[in-house]
Amino acid sequence: MQVEVSDLLSGSRRDKVSMARALVSYLAVREMGYSGVEVSRTLKLSGPGVTKCVEKGKNIIFNDENLRNKLIN
Repeated sequence: MQVEVSDLLSGSRRDKVSMARALVSYLAVREMGYSGVEVSRTLKLSGPGVTKCVEKGKNIIFNDENLRNKLIN
């Protein structure tokens, strides 16, 4: 995604950063088994913010087969 870690942690709402944050949240919670609390602390998000990111990440991954194959398979 070519997003700096500092951008992920910044709270930026730019589309590219928001998408990257959503993908990281989804992969961490659903694919790697991290808790939402761990992700919220790491990405400096609220609990509900992580939940929204996980859902957004799920939608992004499952609507883009090429990205899904790169990240999950």
